Amino acid sequence: MGEERGRGRGRSQAARAGRLHLGEVTPGSPQRGGALTVIPLLRASGRRVPEALTLADALASGAVSVEEVPDGWQKQRVRLVNRGEAPVLVLGGEQLLGWEQDRIVTMTTAVPGKGAVDLPVASSEQGRWRTRPGFSTAGFVANPSIRSRAVADACASLAAGGGGTVKRSTLWAGIDEILRRVGVESETRALADAYLGREEAVDGLVRGFALEPGQVGAAFLIGPQLVGLELLGDSAAWERAFPAIVRGFALEALGRGGLPAPPGGRRERVCQALLRLETVAWTLRGRVGAGRPLTLAQSDVVGTALLMDGQVAHLAAFLDPRVPGAPHATIGTRARGQLAILVLDDDPARHAVFAVEGRGHRIDHAWFVDDAVARLRRTRYDLVCLDNDLQTEAGRREGHEVAEFIAGMPEESRPRAVLVHSWNGPRALDMERLLSPLYAPGVTLLRVEFGSFRLVGPGPACAGSADLRRWVARDRLVEQTALGALVGDGAGSVAALEGA
Repeated sequence: MGEERGRGRGRSQAARAGRLHLGEVTPGSPQRGGALTVIPLLRASGRRVPEALTLADALASGAVSVEEVPDGWQKQRVRLVNRGEAPVLVLGGEQLLGWEQDRIVTMTTAVPGKGAVDLPVASSEQGRWRTRPGFSTAGFVANPSIRSRAVADACASLAAGGGGTVKRSTLWAGIDEILRRVGVESETRALADAYLGREEAVDGLVRGFALEPGQVGAAFLIGPQLVGLELLGDSAAWERAFPAIVRGFALEALGRGGLPAPPGGRRERVCQALLRLETVAWTLRGRVGAGRPLTLAQSDVVGTALLMDGQVAHLAAFLDPRVPGAPHATIGTRARGQLAILVLDDDPARHAVFAVEGRGHRIDHAWFVDDAVARLRRTRYDLVCLDNDLQTEAGRREGHEVAEFIAGMPEESRPRAVLVHSWNGPRALDMERLLSPLYAPGVTLLRVEFGSFRLVGPGPACAGSADLRRWVARDRLVEQTALGALVGDGAGSVAALEGA
């Protein structure tokens, strides 16, 4: 019984500590260089993350030393001794050059002031066993293909009760691949040689990317594919780390070649990925040094994060380019008893609320007017939830345009119900007036400020006169609701819904 209680506490603790506050992060304007597109991730208000030195700064100051740990031929640990007062943040993917073999750090680790931590590493050089005393940094973080392999292996090892080790064969195959792709020969088959051999071209790309005020991270597309997102605790930390991080993505872009992502839908995909990362289940690991790591391993995305004092000090996630990476696999399908719901909003935190409250239904998420309209052209929705003020549109467009589009739709394809959830009272009222000739106000047309209603739950769920009760209990409608009024109640209504 005590063991069961302990496991329960672990799960709830992971859920509480795993809130990443990605709803506070918004994508900026895309920047392009070659096949690489960088979309800044911005946060208006800073979070209090303990200030930490980068590994490069700490080594340059002489405050730290990195030493070999005797573990035979595996080379899976090095010890960082911090003689300074400030913690040192060592990013997953950073390169350590020297001693018997170069190493790549596999998991982000914070080393406390006046402390020492064994860093998890893997060999990133296959053909050298001659000693070069001391370790130095390479000035670049490994390319995303290498990092995603390392994270996936480490997560698999931890899940099996291991220590988060990375298979050398997995990593070395990735190093051989990037060396081949960028056309660099390396006598010792070292990852560092891939960057050093293309240093001028890589740094030429990096110089074309500028930081924005409030930038705490970036999303990276290579060609049309969103391959990764990375962020740090504040803008100052991101400014220090950005050149090394973007060099890794630039190296991969040089290896893949091709054209940059075409305009349209890029920020939408970043918003989808942020929502996915905020709502998916991360695993909270035991404390290491001055932080607690989180890991994520799913079929289409792997990632790591580090919490310091309960705040995210670093997060890196890598998406499988073969998978689109939408928040819900149900998009495009509808199981029996599901409702098709479209949410238009500019805030990932609100999207996350809709995703949780509407669990079990098909929910499509839109951040931009054009995307919402495109989805309305393809799908007849049971419910459309509309915000008006869209920061993602930089004030140029608003949700009212989508209401206008709905008003002009033919009845057979028009959404069955509309919920206007904007805090902008006058524009919300305008949308309600526009749509009221087509819907039954208070029944199939609701105007309720966000936060004053629940989408799923027993009994009356809305504040005030708006009465949006429980929608669907899997295989039957259980109450007469705004949506139930459209299709009746009981099992027959579900059949009518399915046939629409």
